[in-house]
Amino acid sequence: MINANMKQLILFIFTILNFSLTLKAQTCGTPIPANPIIYSDEANARTANSTFCIDIFFHIVRNTNGSNAFPTPNLNAIVDELNNFYNVHGIFIRNAGSDNINNTSFVILDARNGSSEDDNLFATQTRSDAINFYIVDRFVRSHLVGKAQNIPSNALVMRDEDVISSISAHELGHCLNLYHTFQGTDPNTSGCAEAINGSNCNSCGDLVCDTPADQNTGIFGGYSPDLTNIMSYYLPADHFTTGQGWRMRTAISRESALSGITGTSCTIPKLSSIDHLCNSGTKTITVSNLGANTTTWTVSPYVSIVSSNNSSITVEASSSSAQGNAFVRASFSNTTYNPSERFWVGKPKLYDPSISGSGNVGCNSIYIYDYLGSVGGASSTRWVVSLQFDNISSVNDYELFVDPTNGGDGFVTLVASNDCGEDMICKPVSVTGWSCGPGYINFPTEYSCGGGGGFPSFGLRSQSNDFTIFPNPTSDGETTVLSTNQETLSEKLQEDRFQEKILARLELISTELQITS
Repeated sequence: MINANMKQLILFIFTILNFSLTLKAQTCGTPIPANPIIYSDEANARTANSTFCIDIFFHIVRNTNGSNAFPTPNLNAIVDELNNFYNVHGIFIRNAGSDNINNTSFVILDARNGSSEDDNLFATQTRSDAINFYIVDRFVRSHLVGKAQNIPSNALVMRDEDVISSISAHELGHCLNLYHTFQGTDPNTSGCAEAINGSNCNSCGDLVCDTPADQNTGIFGGYSPDLTNIMSYYLPADHFTTGQGWRMRTAISRESALSGITGTSCTIPKLSSIDHLCNSGTKTITVSNLGANTTTWTVSPYVSIVSSNNSSITVEASSSSAQGNAFVRASFSNTTYNPSERFWVGKPKLYDPSISGSGNVGCNSIYIYDYLGSVGGASSTRWVVSLQFDNISSVNDYELFVDPTNGGDGFVTLVASNDCGEDMICKPVSVTGWSCGPGYINFPTEYSCGGGGGFPSFGLRSQSNDFTIFPNPTSDGETTVLSTNQETLSEKLQEDRFQEKILARLELISTELQITS
């Protein structure tokens, strides 16, 4: 006899199988390119805070005599449904208009492989300044519900009964360079399979790392796909992931097939920006292009609301010691778009408390000091050196080359700055050796690491990495390395030291490779 638990298990399995068969009965006909486009994380990051307005132009297929082959759908309702899915990802859809295509041949469209009928439709009355959204009665293949011309492309076709659904969002996703979540992983599809643990997500599967690997079989065989993702075949589907949003925005900004689809007529709420919120004082963020929306404000940890209204919010740091990444988020009544203004609270933070490099050095040799940790909230960084060096230079914000000439005890310090203050880390350095110049110098304790007198105030350095050195130490024995175009080292000295720096760097790399091998 089968007990109650077994009956429930059998019913569950039957339901899942039936669900899978049902959803696969309706399919997408979008062709898959042989060479999919892979975007780097850096490319996606460049559009992380971007918004886009996309124009969609509708083409309604009718009978040749001009009579309707099907009831004309509510085009504004289609746009509203698309905006429900896309606004949250910073993509806004606008109804740019419509026309009619009077050709009975296209009413029941043959979009099967080898047929040119769909290509002929995509070439009819097409526009280069919008996504072309063609609506037909149905397809010759009865299970086909929609098709994008290509991935990416500026055209798609839908059967009329499904236009106000997530399927329209699915086909538009293909136009904006999204693949099925099961692409490559389903054995019946092209491309390489994504590993269950996602380790190859940047180069296989659907090329989006926050969509789990999907074999198009549901939760089975170790796979745990997103069962409500719009680019899957599971129903109901109700969302894109953050990574899919990044990929679509990157495609809009980069792909020639989409170069004409953006417009400027969408009403997109915009937040004003701030870089830092100091521990004293307040900052105000305002909303522009609010339209008929009502605004609800939320803030992250480290931030407190001083006052707010429909069009602005004034905030302050939650405490005198608050320090870290924070945001203010606006939610609107008439759109799923919830923009955030992200900023840093308090003075900057150097997360690693150490600088790598030797604390005991000789003279007339190149030494390298590196900061390998993370930096939070810094507008600029600079190196400060309290020893007499013949040459100081840097290849980037966090790496310093030095060439000591005189003996002494001092420090090498990295200083991070923003409008709210400074954070710094310091490494004691002792310079000794027979080749050092005369005048062994002991610098005052207050300028040593951990000294009670603190550090002198230095000017902020700019973001350029063209480093030179001010020729004379300051009155307290400090040398500040700044970024400047002032040529204070002789051209010959720069040439003499260049080869030494490169050789020293190669030696360091060789040593690192030996250690890790």
